[in-house]
Amino acid sequence: MANGPWWGTAILAGAFTLIGVVLAQAVAMRIEKARSEREDERRWHNDRRQAYAEFLAIAFEYLQVLRVAWDRPENLQQIDTLQQKLVFRYQEILIVASSPVVRAAGELRNALFAATRKVRNHGDGESFPEVRKHISGLGKEFVSRVRDELGIRDLRGATTRSDQRLRRRWLAAVLPAARRKQRGGSKSGRGGR
Repeated sequence: MANGPWWGTAILAGAFTLIGVVLAQAVAMRIEKARSEREDERRWHNDRRQAYAEFLAIAFEYLQVLRVAWDRPENLQQIDTLQQKLVFRYQEILIVASSPVVRAAGELRNALFAATRKVRNHGDGESFPEVRKHISGLGKEFVSRVRDELGIRDLRGATTRSDQRLRRRWLAAVLPAARRKQRGGSKSGRGGR
């Protein structure tokens, strides 16, 4: 029986060891790259969510001021401050958001600004419920785009308390003034003119 040279076994063992190390290193690098990509994707997740929530809260407040001012344009004192806040949050969204979210936020912002011009022009023949319905639709579209971007499921299937709270807050913001009056009056106050 012929055996190979004595050093052949050592070389073969060394080659297999080297191949094993290279393979293990390649697998480890691939796993690390995937983890790093996931972290990069999620890195701005909280910042984006915060910016979106603040933008939406300002839009809701803006809509409420418009509701109060629709019949009495002299109540537009807060609008300038809210416009500045809305623009600042929109600029934040421009930095951190995807294109669909930026588009939806821009449409909502533009609709609020257009409604402000209508208030200053005494409605231009449009009723507030029509304007509110349009703006509310844009708000829902913005929320939908944000939820898609953040990978959050639809609110209609809300099971967690935070989802239910968010849904209640949204609904409370877009309810007609008549329904609010049924619950105990308007929060806008009724002072002298």
